[in-house]
Amino acid sequence: MNQYSSHAGLNEPGALSKHLQFRGWGCFQVQPEYLLNFRHILFIINLLFFIAGPVTATSAADATPTVLEKVSLQLSWKHQFQFAGFYTAVEQGYFAEQGLEVEIREFQVGADPIVEVPAERADFGIYSDELIFDRMEGKPVVLLANYFKRFPLVFLAQPGLQNLADLKGERLMISSKGATSMTVRAAFHKVGLIPGENLELVPSSFNIDSLVRGEVDAMAAFRSNEPL
Repeated sequence: MNQYSSHAGLNEPGALSKHLQFRGWGCFQVQPEYLLNFRHILFIINLLFFIAGPVTATSAADATPTVLEKVSLQLSWKHQFQFAGFYTAVEQGYFAEQGLEVEIREFQVGADPIVEVPAERADFGIYSDELIFDRMEGKPVVLLANYFKRFPLVFLAQPGLQNLADLKGERLMISSKGATSMTVRAAFHKVGLIPGENLELVPSSFNIDSLVRGEVDAMAAFRSNEPL
């Protein structure tokens, strides 16, 4: 149940890792000199309240400003359930209440959020815990919020494999981004899994049939849709 807050000290190089405990997927934005625009902070806060708590009875129509500021949100993957909160905020007018007209962009090959946002081709982006490494490397990104309170990645495995440590000597299908995730690397380290030594990583086909056919012993998947 991780939550994040803004500190002035985060603008100092390398300070981010001292202030944040990051697990899950986050929403980030680039701003000049790493400063956040108050309106953008406000709409994210309202979105989080919409997801996690009651919504006021005031209708969107009553509160919507006349002129909306157009902004874009680059997703980290294809349109699906994991981004439901953002779709709902558009359809129900919660973004509009904050004066924003949000264009939600589906992930496309070559349109990586960590590239699109710093290049100013997108105003906001959804990304993984790799964002911390990017910030530490000097990219001018700002973490606004995390919308998954629990990391949605799970490992689906063949019968007989009961926990992560059982993957020693086995074949794990996982994407390159998944394999470099801070959370996955920490989990591997905790149980003594070393890719290339006692764990074979297989490039992901993003198809559960690879596991069903026995081509791999386990696969990384998002619990929100792939096991279903």
